[in-house]
Amino acid sequence: MMRSRRQSIRLSLGIGGRSRPKARSARSPQLFGAVGMRSERRSGQKLWQKLRAPLQILGALAVLLVINLYVLYYRHGTSLPALLKQAETGRALSARLSGPVGTPPQPSRPMRKPKVLPPLPDYPRVVEQPLHASDTLSEVLTKVAVPQRQKLELESTLQGVLDPGGLGPGQSLTFFYDHEDRLQAVDYRLTESLAYHLERVQTGSADRFVPVKQTQPLVLSTQRIEIKLEAKSDLVAAVQRAGEAPALAARLYEVLACEFNLYSDAQAGDRLRLLVEKQHLGERFYRYGRLLAVEYVSATGGARTRRLRAFLRTDSSPPNAGAAPGAGQLYFGDSGDSISRNFCKAPILWSRSSRPMQSSHPILQGDRGRYLLDYQTEAAVPVVAIGAGKVKLVPGRAGKPQTVIVSHPGGVESSYGPLGRLARGLVDGQSVRQRQILGYVATAPGHELSHLRLQVRVGGRAVDPSRLKSSREPGVPDGERAAFIAQSNEWAEKLARSDEPVIAIRGGESR
Repeated sequence: MMRSRRQSIRLSLGIGGRSRPKARSARSPQLFGAVGMRSERRSGQKLWQKLRAPLQILGALAVLLVINLYVLYYRHGTSLPALLKQAETGRALSARLSGPVGTPPQPSRPMRKPKVLPPLPDYPRVVEQPLHASDTLSEVLTKVAVPQRQKLELESTLQGVLDPGGLGPGQSLTFFYDHEDRLQAVDYRLTESLAYHLERVQTGSADRFVPVKQTQPLVLSTQRIEIKLEAKSDLVAAVQRAGEAPALAARLYEVLACEFNLYSDAQAGDRLRLLVEKQHLGERFYRYGRLLAVEYVSATGGARTRRLRAFLRTDSSPPNAGAAPGAGQLYFGDSGDSISRNFCKAPILWSRSSRPMQSSHPILQGDRGRYLLDYQTEAAVPVVAIGAGKVKLVPGRAGKPQTVIVSHPGGVESSYGPLGRLARGLVDGQSVRQRQILGYVATAPGHELSHLRLQVRVGGRAVDPSRLKSSREPGVPDGERAAFIAQSNEWAEKLARSDEPVIAIRGGESR
């Protein structure tokens, strides 16, 4: 009873726990409004996340559509009407597009230009080695006497460019040697239009061969060349005026070295005609082959007019006949007589000098009648023996210029000096052939040009070297002379004809 009364009193006075629900019910509309806004915001974000990716894709497609419409319908040269018109006429759309007439233009593949090699130097010794299926690379390199150290390096380099089928017919190796008989370059030809040129490159104290691919066909041709001198000692300039390399002038000098000195004796108005083989890679000159024939006509009129012809004896002639010192021994006159003598002229290898000069007369020194021929030239130019003989080295201090004496048959001695360096491998008592390199001209301190002095003694008595008597070497053997004369007559006719056409032979198959 008492509890029910208390509850009734509390209810009448508004006191107790029932007044609180009324307060909460007064604030509930604001609370429910905030919650509703948050839920709407969340639902909007979820909707945007769902639509963002499709809208981006649609935007990109719209941009591409605009670009395509511009390129295909509005841009000049690439619009669809323009493409149809070019397809009908078969013209190229651009430098990269081509195609037959009446067809749509097709893209053409850009071609890589092969590395172009400069013309090869006129190496004095060239060895051509045809290859066979039974050959091995090691056997071929041994056959041509490649030094062991270079053989290993060369064999390793060639393995990287070797035909996958191995060595075989139609392939060849060509070896190029310098004046000290060191291997400097190798050509490995696989086909008529594919070859690798391997050049010797110095790397510190060692050397290695670097290959360069060549994709032009090798063409061998025989050409007639006419040269006219405009001044004394004008040979090199005259050869260059004819559009040829100075190496050809060096060949002419070597072939005629025992008859006269072209660099000092040639006069203005003198004429030379020659037949020479030339090798081209495609349309570009690569190197000289054999010098086949030479005709020299002096300009002096009357009885003093001199005509000299020299023809190569082709039997077993080297592929670069005329380039090596002493090349005159390979050449003969119209009737088969040799143009080479046991003593030749100036002891200078002018092919290695850019300024060949010579004093015109021997110099008489003192009252002892000591004749000397003094040659002005650049330092380091090779000095050659005027005839075959045996070497005697004059003792000298290390690092100082030296003198070399050569004892020839018949009591003749020739001395050469001062030499700054001897030829590689030259030793006392060694036998040397005519025009073999003995050494190199010493440097003259404080002077632009150096000097080489040649002295000749006969029976111990000094004589004028320019008047040294010499005899001709043996000519073509009698049994082979008829064939040689027939060949020389054919070449003489070609030399005389100014309209002589060029004879072209593909792939070097002339031999």
